[in-house]
Amino acid sequence: MCACDTLAGQIHTRRNAHLLRELISFSEDGQRRDEGLVISNETVIGCRLLVSQGHPNPGCLFHIDRRPPGVPECRAMPLIRDCRFTAIDFESAGAARGMTDSPVQVGLAGWSAEGGHGDAFASYLHTPQPVQWSARKVHGIGPEQLAGAPSLLSLWPELKRRLAGAVVVAHGKGTEKRFLRAFPGHGFGPWLDTLLLARAAWPELPDHSLGALCENRGLTERVKAIVPEKSWHDALFDAAASLVLLENLVHTLGLEDHPVDHLSRPDTSAWHRMKRS
Repeated sequence: MCACDTLAGQIHTRRNAHLLRELISFSEDGQRRDEGLVISNETVIGCRLLVSQGHPNPGCLFHIDRRPPGVPECRAMPLIRDCRFTAIDFESAGAARGMTDSPVQVGLAGWSAEGGHGDAFASYLHTPQPVQWSARKVHGIGPEQLAGAPSLLSLWPELKRRLAGAVVVAHGKGTEKRFLRAFPGHGFGPWLDTLLLARAAWPELPDHSLGALCENRGLTERVKAIVPEKSWHDALFDAAASLVLLENLVHTLGLEDHPVDHLSRPDTSAWHRMKRS
């Protein structure tokens, strides 16, 4: 595992503070692990420096050119323009009393700054429980669409091909992350939540639902062009819409040359203050 992948501690200095840095990392179980890495300041190309003495650009990751033997190379967080984004959306059967919810449709869509939109995939999903009336009223999916549909587990090759190595996007990611627990240890991510990003970018808007945001930003027709003959609450349509919204946010705020990590922890404090007022 790359030492930077477990970075959760401070960067301490020793010897000459402006030339050398020692990386203290922690393993996934929270135990401190001193890798003894001494990193030359010459090779720091922007990182999450909790102690940033002598370096003008705290706030990113490390690249190590000259690393001790046996220590894997750590690379800088990629720029947004160089990333492949895959959005995922599930429609569900609705939770009946005493039963957990289950997905009835999955949609995935891809986008990159260089390649644009594409690599779409959608499928209805077999569910062992009836679709609740309240859910069917939203997405229109019933037994006639689900007859002969594959199980979510059987679609693992399709999901893995599109999600592995991608930045995963969802609008309100809780549902998508929950249904993907069907694949323990899948390792997909990092995740971006366009709901939180929109709240951070446009806190003054009264409604941050996906449809309302696309209407406000004038993006609905673009989504329809990418996914013709579909509409809101179709899993593929909603997945594509979240990517169109992400694309608009990135271009509007001029974030193409920023590390993708800048999108992973949006500051929604202004939205919370406006909501309380």
